[in-house]
Amino acid sequence: MKRVRYLIITVLILTGVLAIGSFALAQQDLGINALADQGVLLGQTDIRVIIGRIVQIFLGLLGTIAVVLIIYGGWLYMSSAGDSQKISKAKQTLINAVIGLLIILSSLAISQFIVSSLISATSGGGGTTGPSAYSQPLSGSLGAGIIEGHVPERGAIAPRNTKIAITFKEAISETSLIVDTDSSGIFGDNGDLANKDTFKLVMTSVLKANNNSFKNISDNDLADLVVKFTPDKKSFVFAPLEFLGNSTENVSYTAFISPDLKKADGSDAFSGVFSGGYQWEFQIEPKIDTTPPKLISIIPSKGINPRNTIVQLNFSEPLDPTSASGDFSAGSGFQNITLLADSSILDGSYKIANGYRTVEFVTDDLCGMNSCGGNIYCLPGNKLISGKVSAATVSSEPPQSAGFPYNGIVDLAGNSFDGNGDGIASGPTAQSGNPPYNWIGGIVASQGDDIAWQFNTSDQIDLVPPKVSKIDPGLSAQNVGLDVPIEATFDKVMSVFTLNSENLGINHDVPAPYELWYSIRAEALDALGQPVLPGDDPVKTKATIKHGSFAPSDTPPAVQYNYFPIVLSKIQDLRQNCFNPSVGPSCTPTATAPYCCNGALSAVKCSYIP
Repeated sequence: MKRVRYLIITVLILTGVLAIGSFALAQQDLGINALADQGVLLGQTDIRVIIGRIVQIFLGLLGTIAVVLIIYGGWLYMSSAGDSQKISKAKQTLINAVIGLLIILSSLAISQFIVSSLISATSGGGGTTGPSAYSQPLSGSLGAGIIEGHVPERGAIAPRNTKIAITFKEAISETSLIVDTDSSGIFGDNGDLANKDTFKLVMTSVLKANNNSFKNISDNDLADLVVKFTPDKKSFVFAPLEFLGNSTENVSYTAFISPDLKKADGSDAFSGVFSGGYQWEFQIEPKIDTTPPKLISIIPSKGINPRNTIVQLNFSEPLDPTSASGDFSAGSGFQNITLLADSSILDGSYKIANGYRTVEFVTDDLCGMNSCGGNIYCLPGNKLISGKVSAATVSSEPPQSAGFPYNGIVDLAGNSFDGNGDGIASGPTAQSGNPPYNWIGGIVASQGDDIAWQFNTSDQIDLVPPKVSKIDPGLSAQNVGLDVPIEATFDKVMSVFTLNSENLGINHDVPAPYELWYSIRAEALDALGQPVLPGDDPVKTKATIKHGSFAPSDTPPAVQYNYFPIVLSKIQDLRQNCFNPSVGPSCTPTATAPYCCNGALSAVKCSYIP
């Protein structure tokens, strides 16, 4: 029996060593994400949970053996018939089995404690706390509230010369965000600064030293920011007067938009559960961004196309929205990007979306309605359409642009557009002396940083609605990772301006004060479902919902928290066809059952749709 006891102790020691080794191994990159990117669908169960279950099963097996030994010892004792040698053997068996069982139970408790501690330490919450421990205070206005998006994003790392861009879902009063510094009566001109009562940017270390409160922070500790905004008063750009951070290490900053923010109609921008405002953190790395933005794709870039197409341009990095969006009408307005037919600039709107990486042009020529009853706008039919993207004039220190107002495209570090992709920003044709770069078959050595392209239109209108071809996580998925993004792939190229947080979102049944922020990103894909390379023709679009941490559910019958990703019919493809009927991988709605609720047809709106 000594051998049995030693065997049990040895196995338990090895179990502990292997468990610790497994926990350490779980922190390494084993290529699982790479497999997933290649289409190999793996389980979403947390690796720490899997390891914990394996250890529990193994210890349960040992516990079963210990119980069998106790039964065996009891049988020896009962059948000893007074034989002292058998009684001694029975007692020793019982003692060893009980000791082994105690060790097993202790090991089980220790292993459960280690797994719980690891999960708690890496997911931001304690094992005995509620869902609010996984929530980020003052974050819910992103997605579910007034804020559509911003750059730098939450937790992002940005260069020292970055600007801060914020887009709201409704027009904002510029007088609540900007101080008329020059007393001109015009807010946002001649270097007007941000109103520090409404928008605050401070080093996180200063905020923490003040007990994480902005109340008593001096204006001298807040960054001075020059503010510009787009004509629709939805996107605001804050440019620091001095570079953020330092030249030696990463520096964390906290941005805060106070409840004092007003909409253009004078009402409060933050209300209800989000009335406290909005706050986020990002880091500034010790380097200056000198990489000019490039163009990744143009749709359409050639061929004959239905006249109800939207023109979409996808860039390599976020652009300054004041340089890349606006309206052109009656011969005047935004001209940093132009589309012409018969030598005349087309009237319409240039809208920026997708984290400021995508610009879409829609004409103002109403030509029909889609299946949702929405308007469809058309390009001139049977025409040759010529497009041009202009680079901004560069300063004496290229790739930096000459400054606001921009006469061409610039990124959020102020770098002018690199149209020919040679890595050098040389400015528009008027500055460089080089003709525009031809997007199809251009010559880098002899063409400049403006870009030109042409395509034709037909007299046809495409009315085929888009479908969702793939979703992830799948229907009723279990054990989904707390930070796993939600993805929906459409079978057509989509208008990313409609892939916004009003048309896509996440509902949940987690009680307050839990807040869940989310933002939408879109990616153009080729026929194989891979991201397009410069010059490729996209054929489908993947929408990704990035979000804050989900609240974990305990093992039933404890409370289970459910999340409901929502894709509304207002989403449109690049021909302005809405997502109606809302067809998905396992659901094809009909006239009498137009809703697809968790994979099942329904005649009434899904219960979790607001």
